[in-house]
Amino acid sequence: MDAAWIGVAGGLSGVLLGSVLTEAFRRSQRIEAYAPKVFEKRLQIYEELFHKMVEGQTVAGEVMEVGKHNQNERHALISTVVLDLAAYCDKNGFYLSEELTLHCTGTFMGAEEVADIKDPHEREEAAGRVRRDAGNAIRMLRGEAGVERINRYFGKVTRAKLSSPMIEEYRRLSKEAGHPGF
Repeated sequence: MDAAWIGVAGGLSGVLLGSVLTEAFRRSQRIEAYAPKVFEKRLQIYEELFHKMVEGQTVAGEVMEVGKHNQNERHALISTVVLDLAAYCDKNGFYLSEELTLHCTGTFMGAEEVADIKDPHEREEAAGRVRRDAGNAIRMLRGEAGVERINRYFGKVTRAKLSSPMIEEYRRLSKEAGHPGF
């Protein structure tokens, strides 16, 4: 009688295990089917956000220059950048990381006030913060989109050995700053 119960228990556990494994394989195949489509869409969205951040850096640099624009012009210019980023991130929020969206949208806020800071040291600190935040956003975009990892992979495949005095200095500075660099 014990052998019969062991057979029944073994059969049921086999059926359950088979069902669980079948479901796991089916979900894996479904993910593999959607992954290329989602990756392509995300890449397009992150690429456009990257371009918006680079454009924002240009505008922020101009806005932070002392004496170039009055306060209302600076506010209008940087507001256009911030609102454009916010609208783009809201529109594509399905594909974007909320934390990255928050960082990108807030990066240029306050850049219009930098030119009003009287103390040159404080003004340069404030401008440096805006530049650092923008640089961090661009690095995060490249990482989140997978481009950074793909570039490293291509470098391994092609075995490219990029080297110049400028690149070596960049690597040294990146290492000191704690950024992965090359």
